[in-house]
Amino acid sequence: MPRLAARELLERLKPDFTVEVKPGSLFAVRTDEREALARAGFGPEAREALTASELRGRHPLGELAVGEERLLVRRFSHGGLLRFLTGERFLDPTRPFRELLLAQRLLAAGIATADYVAARAVRHGRGGWRLALVFRRIREAEDLGAVLARRDRGELGFARRAGLVRATGSLLGRLHEIGFVHADLHPKNVLVGPSIREEPPPLWLLDLDRSRFEAPLAEAVRRANLGRFVRWLVRERERGRAAWSRGDVARFFQAYASALEPAAVPGSPVRTQAPWRVEFEACRRLLGRSLVAHRLGWWLEGRLGRTVDR
Repeated sequence: MPRLAARELLERLKPDFTVEVKPGSLFAVRTDEREALARAGFGPEAREALTASELRGRHPLGELAVGEERLLVRRFSHGGLLRFLTGERFLDPTRPFRELLLAQRLLAAGIATADYVAARAVRHGRGGWRLALVFRRIREAEDLGAVLARRDRGELGFARRAGLVRATGSLLGRLHEIGFVHADLHPKNVLVGPSIREEPPPLWLLDLDRSRFEAPLAEAVRRANLGRFVRWLVRERERGRAAWSRGDVARFFQAYASALEPAAVPGSPVRTQAPWRVEFEACRRLLGRSLVAHRLGWWLEGRLGRTVDR
């Protein structure tokens, strides 16, 4: 998405969202939710009272009581070394609003994502901005990482496991077919609906921050994004978790390749390999070049007693 001034970017959210631009504050709220959110205390001034949620993304989430409903609030926070330097202060106040626009484009393309209600940026007294997003909780859903752990414990039968693997590969293929690159693509950012028995099981894509659309999507970028997802699985396997069978791997790459336009999945020079095999081999080569560095990082995480999703 091209860089836009904050006011112009917020204008793109209309008419679904009502926007307010004030000195030191940018605010967008779903027009049909504006009054209810205001009664709950969530507005441009950041005066609401939140309770801690048992759910978390990279950082803990808050909850906001709106009538009988409880909405989730994600306050942006830096990771890595930056969290010690800047914490919740960001230079770019437009990040949550860009996430809203990305969600709108994904929904228009038939990709399920969070039901966003509001976004806000408030100037911080010591410089920078504090950012927040409000969205609805998807009840009785689990992230894909948690579901994979259940599968490893033998809690999912073969049919449901195979359907989930195929649905995941298809989702990633559809994302790349429309030119979408998720900035933090791993199973913790894919939500599996409670009706996992459906075929295919419903999936939602979460945490779109810093993601982007690219047209056309370069093959190297696409495969690097796919490799990011598969690398998470490799890491879990090396820790004794989420061990996919050979059949799971084949089903995943078959579904992924099938979701792409044929022109985006080139065959081998003599076209002797199936498209899914081409994608598998390309991913295997890519991971082979990068896993040494990542294994060192995973080892350090273990020594430090913390885990950071990559």
